[in-house]
Amino acid sequence: ISDMVSRLKQMDIDDELVSSSAEKILRDLENLNKITDRELLELIRRGEDFKLQNLKTIVETGISLNSSPEQQVIEKTITISNIFNTLGNLSSDTIALAWKKYEYLTLNNLYSCHMDLARGMETKVIPISESLESFIRQEYLNIRNNTTINLIRESIKDEVSIEHMPLDQLNEYIDRKVLRYRESQKLLSEISHLRGRENSLIQAVIKNGFNMSLKELSRISSIYNRGKGIGYVFNSLASEKDSYSESLREGISLLEDRIKEFTKSIKEGEDKVYKDYKEIFEAFEELTDSFDSQGQGQNSHMEAAKDYIEFQKILSKDDLILQLPISLGSGYGNVNMIIPNISKGIDVNNMKFYLSLETENLGQVNFNLKVSNKEIHVEFAADEYQRILDHKNILEGGLEKLGYRLEKMELEDIR
Repeated sequence: ISDMVSRLKQMDIDDELVSSSAEKILRDLENLNKITDRELLELIRRGEDFKLQNLKTIVETGISLNSSPEQQVIEKTITISNIFNTLGNLSSDTIALAWKKYEYLTLNNLYSCHMDLARGMETKVIPISESLESFIRQEYLNIRNNTTINLIRESIKDEVSIEHMPLDQLNEYIDRKVLRYRESQKLLSEISHLRGRENSLIQAVIKNGFNMSLKELSRISSIYNRGKGIGYVFNSLASEKDSYSESLREGISLLEDRIKEFTKSIKEGEDKVYKDYKEIFEAFEELTDSFDSQGQGQNSHMEAAKDYIEFQKILSKDDLILQLPISLGSGYGNVNMIIPNISKGIDVNNMKFYLSLETENLGQVNFNLKVSNKEIHVEFAADEYQRILDHKNILEGGLEKLGYRLEKMELEDIR
């Protein structure tokens, strides 16, 4: 694959192709969900990759490459993208009709049934069980969410027509071709996130009796340094809400309301913050029970959230770890608050807090707050650090209302 990508990057772009940079094309694709076949060719030749679910429209300009491998990738991308955009989140009638008509389900079979229903060729559809429908939809959504340009390219190389493969076999194919690559990229990403923070993370591993491994270091770093947690996981679950049964959708909506109410309480400094925080976990437990009762206890998002909660309990032996799910407007995120050495109690005149969160506008932001009497020293790290320094008067004003004074605020490579 590396050799192939290198060769593609070295190829000259034809004079007739659009001269836009790959970065600009990807930005436009993210914002507009639209691309021309010429721009698509440029991305393919540069070895760029992106998910087809982000692609809503491919404008055909009549480009011709004489049945080259690149032309095959473009044609297959148009075909698969059209199937995904037509099927959307996959209607109940489409699933039921395909289940009745075909021995096994494929993307092409689902598309065919959807079009028959749209044309009025099929009017009477017998519903199938809710659990079976949910399972089929999840199989389809997993395919849609993980189909990339690289997968299209690999399928052509393997002479595989992914639109005609049974859904379960296609998911297995994706596991082999895409998830293995993703795991390697994740590993590289985790190593880069650990760089410069090894000492504090190793201390946490030793203090909590964990095995000294990259996995454990990465798990701790995800909470201490990267704002990961149940709010971060819930954002992924909420984005797929329409694919679940009505009762599960209601549970997810309830949890959304609880998180929004909790966020409001934090922003307005209301006394019921603790009550709202407790209700979030009650709603989460109810949602977990709903998934279990419908035979979906192995949902990856719910399992990840439960793992974060259990991990929080383990880490809170000496330090107090609180994962605070919050609403970020267009989605959900997480604020992790860490109070070190909580086992020794809290001295209001001598406290330390670590806050870690991932924001929409400022990226990853980490704060260390040291409280000495009524003076606060803040160390922070952020990609958009200048914007934070430019608005530190907001923090000063908020602290003054609470009876504290901001002594110093400085940028540091913390934790």
